[in-house]
Amino acid sequence: MTYQPYQRICFNIFFRVKLILIILLFSLRSSAESPEAAFLVNPCSFPDPVPSKLSIHTSFYPSNPVNDVRYSFEFIKRAKPPLVKILGGVAESDDAFSWAVKIKQVSPCTKVIGRIFIGNPESINTETGEKITELHPANRIFYAPPNNPDLSPEDQANIWFEVVKDKVKKYPDVDYWEGVNEPAFAPDKDVALKEMHWYARYEVKRMELLQELHTLACIANFSMGTPHVVDQGENTMWEAFYPALKKAQESSSILCLHEYGYPSMKKHFDENAQEGWFVGRYRKVMRHMEKVHPGLFKGENALKIAFTEAGIDGGRDKGWKSVLSPCAYLDELKWYDRLLKKDDNVIGATLFQFEIFPDPAWDSFDLKRVLNGLNALHHGIDPTSKETKYCAD
Repeated sequence: MTYQPYQRICFNIFFRVKLILIILLFSLRSSAESPEAAFLVNPCSFPDPVPSKLSIHTSFYPSNPVNDVRYSFEFIKRAKPPLVKILGGVAESDDAFSWAVKIKQVSPCTKVIGRIFIGNPESINTETGEKITELHPANRIFYAPPNNPDLSPEDQANIWFEVVKDKVKKYPDVDYWEGVNEPAFAPDKDVALKEMHWYARYEVKRMELLQELHTLACIANFSMGTPHVVDQGENTMWEAFYPALKKAQESSSILCLHEYGYPSMKKHFDENAQEGWFVGRYRKVMRHMEKVHPGLFKGENALKIAFTEAGIDGGRDKGWKSVLSPCAYLDELKWYDRLLKKDDNVIGATLFQFEIFPDPAWDSFDLKRVLNGLNALHHGIDPTSKETKYCAD
């Protein structure tokens, strides 16, 4: 059989297309067998530099119960932030963490941090009628010697784990799990130091337990301005916490902190020193710890930091809306974003709060009026510019 010129051309095209498909199929098969190859086929990486490190702290409680819209999810879908924090309950009926898988579908690179809220049981004193609040067993920390000789930090971590493990297993798309929120230390320095040694052991054990479920921890969760940082000497609170920091670095868990200012974030930052006591405090910590433990916060394997609460906070009912306009707050956030982007080991900050459970005390923190401006930052747009019109007071 003889081929005409046009038949020969068609045959060559068909052969080449077939060859390309075979090569592509082989590449995909190799990718499934090789983690390195899979990374090349489906890379998960943000632009360098990342447009913005700011995100939201949410529970996905519907802002508009009538149409059941979750503006938190709409923001994540459009902005694709580096991280998101979900606050959910321990009850089986609480499905806040179910949004994690949806987040990964629309923004695969976004890291999800989960905080399981464990409420403290309440009762009524039958004689006085007063309400009594007792600590839930999973919330008890620092019950170490001399307070309770029978309860070690490892025992306490196990108690916490038994309460949360079913929830953790159920939601594997949550990348990091918080433990105790904003642990408070004794005013006496010697007692506080013992408590911090206890807490370090507690967090080490908690990381080990989470690793058994093939997930990671968000450790520390210290409140703004705590714990104390000094420039000299090794007998410090942060030195006492070092075993947990080292474990986190080695296991890819992360250090989680809170940073707030009031009535402004900028006022709590020293521009000359490029650090602060309430805002930019993490830079004091890194500077101090790098002196005694080089490589902890610097270099290729630096311990990653996330700010799981941030913004303007003067107490309940004293969020940003109590002191600033939307434009003024966006200007503060734009400044804070620039600060965070200076440190490669900072993943980002989840601003408090948007669509968490309804409580009038947190209304003044609500981010709805600045959400479009936050989204603009993720697209390289200045939300405070008059030309962009993202900022309207």
